[in-house]
Amino acid sequence: MRTLDQPTLTRSLADLAPGESVRIQNIYFDQVRGLCSKLGITEGTRLRCRARTANELLLQLETDSTRFATAHVSWARFVAVEPEPAAVAAAPA
Repeated sequence: MRTLDQPTLTRSLADLAPGESVRIQNIYFDQVRGLCSKLGITEGTRLRCRARTANELLLQLETDSTRFATAHVSWARFVAVEPEPAAVAAAPA
């Protein structure tokens, strides 16, 4: 059980490892929101990290039609994510 003195850590899109599935929780700053919008990424979007290099992430958006997008780590750190509920339930305790 979490108590008030235990802060919740927020992860960013830049922290993803290949194979991880997340849901976009919050997009900070209007310029980053504009970049995400061009890629089809909005708050609530479910996505999976398919590959990663030092500077870029290849993302698979899990929408009605599967799309791929490339995110640069320099701005991906301003996109807060949370683990997919199915991924949390499947994780060993």
